[in-house]
Amino acid sequence: SREDAPHAGSAGRVAVGLEGRLPGALGPAGLTVSARAVDRHFEPFSRLERPFEQEDWALAATGDLDHARRVEVTGFLRPRAGGELRAVVGRLTTPDGFSSWRRQAEWRRDGTVTTQARWDRADARQEGLALADGGRERFAGELRLRLRWLEPALTGTSDERTYPGDTARTGSRYRQAGVELRSPAALAWRGLAGWSV
Repeated sequence: SREDAPHAGSAGRVAVGLEGRLPGALGPAGLTVSARAVDRHFEPFSRLERPFEQEDWALAATGDLDHARRVEVTGFLRPRAGGELRAVVGRLTTPDGFSSWRRQAEWRRDGTVTTQARWDRADARQEGLALADGGRERFAGELRLRLRWLEPALTGTSDERTYPGDTARTGSRYRQAGVELRSPAALAWRGLAGWSV
């Protein structure tokens, strides 16, 4: 018991969800509110976060995400015409003065014309630094046509990150666009060709 004091923190998580069917063409929908708090002295037995979770909050890889406090609101809508729209809004704070607001919207629809699109944005701030603001903005999309003998697709991604600092603003920017041509998934043998820049 003499050694337990630095590892005797508390942690808690709560979530409330509601799902139902909206009138007319809107279809099924749901909303979830979740919150989690982990004390600085709490030592988890296993990893609390999925790998690279800090990227969604614009937190540097060295940041302490395991002892953060967060609140998130997640919603989904499945229109009768097809597809699914999901959205997330969240707030995160860490013991060392980092805070971030995160927003995400994602669309998916399967069919002859398959579409996928996702937008992520995080506005971050690290107290105590001269250049305290940072963030991340990411767009990704895919348009695919499912024909009997061929499936052409267009893909694109844009990802820009900036991190708080004392002497200079650091970050990275990534852009990619590509085309893809593949055989249908129903065939026993599959071929795939692609080009991206």
